[in-house]
Amino acid sequence: MHCTMEQATPFPPAPRAWREFVDEVLHDLVEAPAVELAWEPVHLLGLDSPWVGVRVPELHTHARGWVWDVVTPEDHERERSLHDDPLALAVAQDTMVLDVHRDDDATVSLRLQVPVREVPWRIDVPSSAVPPSPWRVELSTGWTSASIDDAISRWYTSRLGVHRCLRTGSTTAVRRRSRVADDDNRFLVGDGLYAEGASMDVLLQMAPADAARITTLFGAVIEALAPWR
Repeated sequence: MHCTMEQATPFPPAPRAWREFVDEVLHDLVEAPAVELAWEPVHLLGLDSPWVGVRVPELHTHARGWVWDVVTPEDHERERSLHDDPLALAVAQDTMVLDVHRDDDATVSLRLQVPVREVPWRIDVPSSAVPPSPWRVELSTGWTSASIDDAISRWYTSRLGVHRCLRTGSTTAVRRRSRVADDDNRFLVGDGLYAEGASMDVLLQMAPADAARITTLFGAVIEALAPWR
């Protein structure tokens, strides 16, 4: 399960954390049993900057649909409203996600995840490696679940002085330019490179010529990302 809030909104998204809400979150976190807490990503459409909301179903914070805001360090530095927000987490993005679709067949969807040391602003891929219409290719930057887990764990240590284990309660892809990558249902397709299980199923069922086009694209993107891995 994941939450999707399909409305245009400015960045950083409203409502911002306020004192009573922060107090409620801190109280619930202190009172929560000392077990793993599961979190789910919240999506917002219409944002021009990367953002992921972190929802914790075990907490009774109904005043807004998420607890923490995950943003890039650059946006955190640029946006004054985030500077003094105790629930805003500045996390460097650490993955590239390649999505491939067919405009004439909505059931065809493939995804490749490439972990990187830092995300590039652009990459160059030979036009010959990009499959023609009706294929559609989208390249996004994002966060792995592990990087968000680590940021929340560090928040616990600094704010509450305790260590808390966390786990992703669902897997998802967040909106354009801002993704949480699926760390569970995936297959190794190269050195530190993964394709989601559903994508592998689609690839194996394709006609050989189409499968060759997609694997050529995967290889070209992987090669283009080599300097950032």
